[in-house]
Amino acid sequence: FELIYFNKSSKSLTLLPLVLPTPSSLSITPSPLIRSLGFLFDSNLSLTPQILSVSKSCYFHLRRIKQLLPLLDDPSLQLLVSSLVLSRIDYCNSLYYGLPDTILYPLSKAFNSAARLVSRTSYTSHISPSLVLLHWLPLKYRVIFKICLIMFKIKNCPSPLYLINLINNPCRSGLRSSSCNHSSIFTVKHAFAKRSFSYSGPFLWNSLPPSLTNLTSLTVFRRGLKTYLFGKFMTERH
Repeated sequence: FELIYFNKSSKSLTLLPLVLPTPSSLSITPSPLIRSLGFLFDSNLSLTPQILSVSKSCYFHLRRIKQLLPLLDDPSLQLLVSSLVLSRIDYCNSLYYGLPDTILYPLSKAFNSAARLVSRTSYTSHISPSLVLLHWLPLKYRVIFKICLIMFKIKNCPSPLYLINLINNPCRSGLRSSSCNHSSIFTVKHAFAKRSFSYSGPFLWNSLPPSLTNLTSLTVFRRGLKTYLFGKFMTERH
């Protein structure tokens, strides 16, 4: 058994062990870190241990791939990096939403290193041209892409009930927002709560243009969403 207490404050709490009412009086000591489905959660939900763990794993694979660089053509190189590095960065990346850039920096640095390796550019070169060349969304927009994709599936595909219950019902019919397929957003009092999917999902979904939210094809939506987010990234560059 594992027990963790999530605290929205940065201050650590000292909790007494939990004694279960069993014949042997099993005692469980609260842990500052637990692993669930391969994802590390800390008691403050800073996700720093998870980010450092993923970054370390990414650099390990990047070093191994770099040793094979002279033997790999471009498609094989991109396939290796996508399967061994990007898959780790993108795993449960919707949980990174709302984290400060300072905490995400190790993961962003690993992602940029992967882009430079695939584009065969030097370590000191600027990252934006490499991302443009590969048509890769930067880390920030990969997180937004994942959340918006989950929202689309909730609205247009058979989805688990626990996901459907995380968001409010769509806006009432007859309102102008209902024609845009908007979702109502939970009212939150703390910035910490804005990281939750029940807030970030509808918030990001409502920020998309109607030309995307009114789509019903998953393939067309994925393509259109990536183009839209990549356009925002290109605008930020200038």
